[in-house]
Amino acid sequence: MRKTHLSTTRPDETNVIDLESCFDPIFDPPQSFLDACRKYWENYYDAMMSGKPAVPTFYVRDEDGTLYFYHGKSRIRVSEHFRQQGKTFGEIAADAIRFEARAKAPAVKAS
Repeated sequence: MRKTHLSTTRPDETNVIDLESCFDPIFDPPQSFLDACRKYWENYYDAMMSGKPAVPTFYVRDEDGTLYFYHGKSRIRVSEHFRQQGKTFGEIAADAIRFEARAKAPAVKAS
């Protein structure tokens, strides 16, 4: 049985061309070329980043006391999602801190 393989030979040629060897680098490029490429891409990146305007982000409290967060053209109302008659977020956070402090404090033995 005859073996077949991929090659670019013609029936009248005796040499086989190895296509994979075409992709192996023959030599390293000169350092001056590598430096020029690096400088080109650094300048391209700097120019691209300087052309983008920074997105403004800030908080604003409205006349009625509502707090808004602005990110570019988006406005988000900031509010606490608790019942009106319940504790505020600050009170809940303070309670959580006190609870953790008590849990981590060494137990005092009564004599």
